[in-house]
Amino acid sequence: MSIRIICGLVALSALSACITVPVDEAAGLDDSFEARVGLYDEDVLLERRVDLATGEAIIVGSNGCEVSDELRDEFDALVPLSDAAQQESETRHAKFGFPVDTIGGDIDVLLHHDRYVIGYNSQLRVPVVASYFLREEDVVKGERKECFREDHRLEEADRSRLIDYDFQLTGFDRGHLVPDADLQTSEADAINSYFMSNMSPQHHSFNRGAWRLLEAAVRLWADERNDVHVISGAIFDRDEDGERDSETDAQRAPPTRSVAVATGFYKIVLDEQEDGNFDAISFILPHTFESTAPNVDYITENIASIDEIEALTGYDFFVDLDDTVEGALEQRKQDDLWCRRRC
Repeated sequence: MSIRIICGLVALSALSACITVPVDEAAGLDDSFEARVGLYDEDVLLERRVDLATGEAIIVGSNGCEVSDELRDEFDALVPLSDAAQQESETRHAKFGFPVDTIGGDIDVLLHHDRYVIGYNSQLRVPVVASYFLREEDVVKGERKECFREDHRLEEADRSRLIDYDFQLTGFDRGHLVPDADLQTSEADAINSYFMSNMSPQHHSFNRGAWRLLEAAVRLWADERNDVHVISGAIFDRDEDGERDSETDAQRAPPTRSVAVATGFYKIVLDEQEDGNFDAISFILPHTFESTAPNVDYITENIASIDEIEALTGYDFFVDLDDTVEGALEQRKQDDLWCRRRC
């Protein structure tokens, strides 16, 4: 039986309380989705940083990096990967094919990491696709350390910068496509998730609301189903015609007006089962300030089919699957959130 170390802030105290709970027993206390996903929330898996005098969460400044310059430089040196390592990363994290842009001009650069692959758009200056394989053993507790910084693999003119959507100036969070909470088995991987090439401007209520809940759900499913394939990305459809906008039509975040603000975000979670069959659940979450309540009903209401995501983004997913299997999988739309283990 696997175990989970659960930490949380004690009420009216800046101290943390930790207990070790068998996962099956903890979830068995209440088998509802709300109870199960609560064990995988970022603030549970990651130690919260608080001001010991006030008990308030510590907000890292726009230039804050919580590792030494030497360690940051050491982690920087781990990218770019060699050609062989890039191929290995893509084979693992896009096993059934990296999404193919059927319209043209959207995915300019592939950025490979040991734990994921990013499709980056240089004109929008944001990641538009992220693909990775998440195993049960990857879902562990760790200490959150932030280190936002530019991605030195990109030309300076193509990079997003810290100031492009500094929260105090713009109100936008720097939202991860691949969350650091999924990378806590390696400090280097977690710190390197803070390259700006993995960030997209997100309303604070969205980033810490519906998006955070959906990220926790992915960790839950990776643990309950042993492993899952995950694809996340940005949607740009300001005119709401159901098709991807051109780069010139995208809203840009103040103060520099250089980084594009998505109108929505999608997430696809694919379960490759031991018997060779596939199951998938996918979501389209509107990116608005008002309608992003972090509750289960909200993400359930925004379950979508992969076909619907393909229509909005102009991407073809899972191109290396058999066409018949791919077609059936992408047409399917789950009625509800995945149940415990497999239904």
